[in-house]
Amino acid sequence: MKVNVRRVLCPSVANYTFYRLQDVPGAYLLQSLNGTIPAPVGLGAVCGATPRCSAFTTMGDLKVVPMAPLFSVMDGSASDVLSCDGIYIATDGRTLAGLLPPVAKQLQSQNIDPRTASSLQPEELRKAFAAAKVPLAQEDKAVGSYTFSQVLAALNDPVWDSRRVVGPGNTAISYVSPVKDQGSCGACVAFAATAIAEIAVAVANESAVNTNDYSEQW
Repeated sequence: MKVNVRRVLCPSVANYTFYRLQDVPGAYLLQSLNGTIPAPVGLGAVCGATPRCSAFTTMGDLKVVPMAPLFSVMDGSASDVLSCDGIYIATDGRTLAGLLPPVAKQLQSQNIDPRTASSLQPEELRKAFAAAKVPLAQEDKAVGSYTFSQVLAALNDPVWDSRRVVGPGNTAISYVSPVKDQGSCGACVAFAATAIAEIAVAVANESAVNTNDYSEQW
């Protein structure tokens, strides 16, 4: 017998992205709300008013997630799984990804290249953060915090392209190894993984030319 199951969409919450049936094991639990748990929109407001909160679950857990969350998949086969089981993660400046664009835009409005942010005086950067209405980088070591140096590093190098890297003397070098032809082998995953290893070794050795040619078979 065929059973039609209607998927219930979880409500969207401004400034948050919802990840259904996923969790972040490295998240730090700030608080678990007791009593009647508000709807997701209300939980978003509570999280927004809670210092350092950058994520919440519909069960009422307020969390701090790392800058680049590593997700784990929840078991969706249990009988008590709800349609909105998962985690809402902030996108409005409480994570590094959300913090950089407004700060970079503020620096650009002052005719300052964000990639030169590390050469600015701390007071200049504080003004840029304040004008962009985003929190200053935290200096503590708690899970999910971001340090001032990490913000500067991300502003200096917003994009990484292994094919175009500035080497010694401002020379352009590529860490990518030559293209391979797998023929009829049908092992594209092995070729891709091996190419990544070749690039990683070239980056570690700061090779001007990547001549690494590792075996995809062994």
